[in-house]
Amino acid sequence: MRSGEKQTDKHCEYWLNVQNNKAVNSYNGVKEYINDTVPWTAGLFQFREGIWKDCNIPMLQQVLRLKYLECKDDTEIAKAC
Repeated sequence: MRSGEKQTDKHCEYWLNVQNNKAVNSYNGVKEYINDTVPWTAGLFQFREGIWKDCNIPMLQQVLRLKYLECKDDTEIAKAC
């Protein structure tokens, strides 16, 4: 391998690592939202009329996990729930 090829490989490896870190951070942000923010929001607004009243939070979290963390389609989600 020539010197220029090594530099290109290192450059590609660097950008792959950057993109991987972005993806992992994004995944973790969605996971945190599902696990923490959804129940917190539901608790905050549980006494008001609207979308959170009588909401099945565990099922909502499961649907969000399947859709956004496991990338399941609507048919697979319907079968799982």
